[in-house]
Amino acid sequence: MSRASVVLGAMVFCSLLIPPGNVRANPIPYQSPGTYIPGFSTFTADSTGTLQAYFYSADAAYNEQATLSLATGGNGNFLVNHFPAYGTEVDLGHVTSGHSIVFVDTITSGTSPLYSLYSDNTNVGGFNYVYSTAYTSVDALIPSGTFVAFEDLLHGASDYDYNDLAFVYTIKPDGPANSNAPAVPEPATWAMMILGFVSVGFMTYRRKNKLAMYAA
Repeated sequence: MSRASVVLGAMVFCSLLIPPGNVRANPIPYQSPGTYIPGFSTFTADSTGTLQAYFYSADAAYNEQATLSLATGGNGNFLVNHFPAYGTEVDLGHVTSGHSIVFVDTITSGTSPLYSLYSDNTNVGGFNYVYSTAYTSVDALIPSGTFVAFEDLLHGASDYDYNDLAFVYTIKPDGPANSNAPAVPEPATWAMMILGFVSVGFMTYRRKNKLAMYAA
């Protein structure tokens, strides 16, 4: 066997060992701190269900809270950037397939909000404060999903490191509604049940009449 054949065979074998899903569109975390990312991020729900966020990392002095905007299905729950454990899971709301998703990073001082940054272009000046890419799970704590990382300093005074609050989100599709609820009979079934009750009642009535006649 030639050397070229051996090398080619080894390359094919190795390619079989690497699942195609492990290929990422962009590296994580952001690899060009100090460089502003133009444009803005758009997120669209690929299914209808609960949006779950998993804490990835944070590198910020500010206290921050990431939420899903109320207009796109948010429930008011939030993911904080200080002190949660890696993989901490938070239910941020319910989304509808095909609809836009907008994340909000609220920067606070104590309990008072200073300002909020959005993942779409509704920020003042239309500046972008988000780095995002596909994420492939590497452990049991965070599933594969979409990686989202916020920059918390306002444009013009920012360090553009896009790592102040990072999380991965997935959507858990809705299951069959009320799967544990008792089944409600259909109209035809109700009709058969009522007919059965009437028949039983009629048979009972005839039996009582016959007994009465024999007794007489």
